[in-house]
Amino acid sequence: MKKYLASLVLVSSLFVQISIAWAADDFECGNWTDVSDKHLEILTEICEYGLMQGHSENDYGYNDPMLRAELAVVVNRLVYGEDTYDDLGQNQEEYAEYLSNLMVDWFTDIPDTSVYSNEWIIKAMYYSSVELGIMSGDGTSKPTTYRPVDDVNIVETFKIIYEGAYEGELLAADVPTSIEYDWTPWWEELMSYMEDEEVIYNLDTDYQSFWLSSPLTVSYTDFSSAIDREDAAIFLYYMIQAGLIDEDKLVISCFDEPCGSDGL
Repeated sequence: MKKYLASLVLVSSLFVQISIAWAADDFECGNWTDVSDKHLEILTEICEYGLMQGHSENDYGYNDPMLRAELAVVVNRLVYGEDTYDDLGQNQEEYAEYLSNLMVDWFTDIPDTSVYSNEWIIKAMYYSSVELGIMSGDGTSKPTTYRPVDDVNIVETFKIIYEGAYEGELLAADVPTSIEYDWTPWWEELMSYMEDEEVIYNLDTDYQSFWLSSPLTVSYTDFSSAIDREDAAIFLYYMIQAGLIDEDKLVISCFDEPCGSDGL
């Protein structure tokens, strides 16, 4: 219960911070005061792709949990490109209310605050689930709950980012794309594939651990562990550095310029 309430407080704080960042046309990456020197270069690079820029220019949200709705924004940006995703639906009158009405028959757990305050969450849920089917939520015949303010774990993050890159046609040309997820456990093929592609190394599926190489040289254990915001950026960085995600295609999706500001 405490963890859930903390997530709701975090989401409430994001409303204010994101609205400020949207208005900042001169957003600069790498000026956060809460990011360690160890991670600054990596987070700055992912920021410049327009994928994760922080709550504001000064506050990244370092050590904050990565929420499902936040990861949905990252996935949508991988698929549509940062600028295109920002523009989706903006010509629709009362867009947030329009999206909310579309979601009525899909999810029952859109956070209970103002529709307009929640526009970024509703938009993230709609495109990642209804349009793309990458983060479909829970349910049998149809999704019923999306859990937008729940944490995301290690293997879920790899799966969701990979599928976003696939849908966005960002994978390297020589990369096989089919992962069936029918192994036991479901993530074993996925993580073995990440090791084959040299995104991770020293994978141990029994102990649920792996390493990331230079520049961090760190280990992760327990694949059900929730990740922080910087972890999601780090996983993206290593997928790009390994060539699994084609950097040239990713830059093209942001029009060869540092992408705009979304406050994520």
